[in-house]
Amino acid sequence: MIEITKQSILLTGGLGLLGRAFARFLGEKGYHVIVVDIQEDRSCLPPEIDYIQFDLMKVDDYPWLREEVGKKTGNLKGLINNAAFNPKVEEGSEPFGKFEDINMKSWDCEIKLNLTVPVFLIKEMLPIFNQKDGKNCKIINVLSTYGLVPPNQDIYKSLSKARGKEYVKPLSYSTSKAALGMVTKYLAVYLGKKGFNV
Repeated sequence: MIEITKQSILLTGGLGLLGRAFARFLGEKGYHVIVVDIQEDRSCLPPEIDYIQFDLMKVDDYPWLREEVGKKTGNLKGLINNAAFNPKVEEGSEPFGKFEDINMKSWDCEIKLNLTVPVFLIKEMLPIFNQKDGKNCKIINVLSTYGLVPPNQDIYKSLSKARGKEYVKPLSYSTSKAALGMVTKYLAVYLGKKGFNV
């Protein structure tokens, strides 16, 4: 059923820790929320929140995603790019390691999900935003402190000592978030003249 009266917000990574909190908060505020996530189990979300299971890394399939979002709303007013690859401090977490151990697979994965995906998702969704009401549409890119300042690696020293392995927040996370900050500034100017707040 197409949601027309409520303002709709498209939220990526809506089944993650931050995403679930965003989805619930926006739902409670009266927005129609459409979550996009790769996971199959959406049971952690309230039933009134729409869900599209989709792998955002498949950028070439974004036209399909746009069509699915269009089926769920005629009043898309917001997009929150929340999905991100953020390595967790866990046993055997390969990406959470020293700069000297960086590898192309992890680098490409993080840069693509944290930077390329938001850029091309914004591009794909632009035509279906509702601008007929004369009110600006909103695009939010979720950044990180580590996109502004380098990580304080000292906070991982006790963990490294306890586990006998050096833990280092990877360069790719900070790099992708810093670059997404510039994407946000660029689009704030570029799309600001076209009825968007970024």
